[in-house]
Amino acid sequence: MMTFDKRQTNIAKGVAVLLLLWHHLFYNDPKNYGKFISILKIDNVPIECVIAGSCKVCVAIFLLLSGYGLYRSYQNICNGTIENKRINVKKDCKFVWNHWIKMMSGYWFIYIIFVPMGLLFGRSFLTYYGLNPIYYLTEFFGLTYLFFEYNVIFNVTWWFMSVIIVLYIIFPLLHKLLTWQSEITLSLSILFMFVNIPFLHNINYWFAPFVFGMYISKHNLFSKILTLCDTLLKRISLSILLIVVSLYIRITFLKNAVYFDAFFAFAIILFSYMVLSNIPKLSKSFEILGKHSANIFMFHTFIYSYYFQPIIYFPRYSLLIYIFMVLVCLFISLGLEYLKKITRYNKLFLKLRFSV
Repeated sequence: MMTFDKRQTNIAKGVAVLLLLWHHLFYNDPKNYGKFISILKIDNVPIECVIAGSCKVCVAIFLLLSGYGLYRSYQNICNGTIENKRINVKKDCKFVWNHWIKMMSGYWFIYIIFVPMGLLFGRSFLTYYGLNPIYYLTEFFGLTYLFFEYNVIFNVTWWFMSVIIVLYIIFPLLHKLLTWQSEITLSLSILFMFVNIPFLHNINYWFAPFVFGMYISKHNLFSKILTLCDTLLKRISLSILLIVVSLYIRITFLKNAVYFDAFFAFAIILFSYMVLSNIPKLSKSFEILGKHSANIFMFHTFIYSYYFQPIIYFPRYSLLIYIFMVLVCLFISLGLEYLKKITRYNKLFLKLRFSV
């Protein structure tokens, strides 16, 4: 039986990063309508912008996969023994630190390259933040969205860093709650979306997909569904049906709000797992993109918006712009990884990790 492993995760991340780039390139704002030539307009709104609204599900996909992966990693450390039901503060802190430092090492590499580049494009820290050291510190540690409004962040896409860091920190607690009562924990994470907590800046919206990923991992739902769908036709039919139903609910009842995105993301990942992964060349392309998804997420806003917008939108036609952007991001990420390799950057941060 095909397990949902690292390869499957990367394929799904590849899908998510494509949705991410579409969502941002053609964000549904009248200011963006003149940036490209649309293939079709609906009530004077480019179809690309209509589609872009639903592409925000990429956030939930990344979070669901993160919850799934962390849970699986934690279980491997505990070896499935009774130990994972006990509180081991030292081990939990080491686990959180190791995953945090791995993520932040990638973030800091992008930071030290792309933030100073702002000096060449009139977007330096000094002109943006002045002399307030608080902004410098929160931005460096990816925590600006925890303390300030969305539009204050130097790179607006980095709001996600605050979300995922909080989820990493509370992961051991979520794991204990899921071990105690998984259905109750999942239900509470969904209800938490509807609680207005001003100082959280809507971070509570994103607990549900993360916890849902943990829940799926605990109950091995992907593999169980794959076993039940014993033919390719059943797998295609079920996954497409779930995507269509989720999309319909999101667009009609929720007006493109994110409240249902945990289940929408689940449907897309299921399609990736049961259908896309069985198409060799296509799945390999998605897998390659998925391996570079973290890099692309962290720097793509600098490319298409802050520094090189005229170049990215130069092809004019929407599909050409999109293809061009995907290729540019992939090649930049390949270059960054090569730079990490020759500078032994990753080895430096490996020394900061603990054995658990």
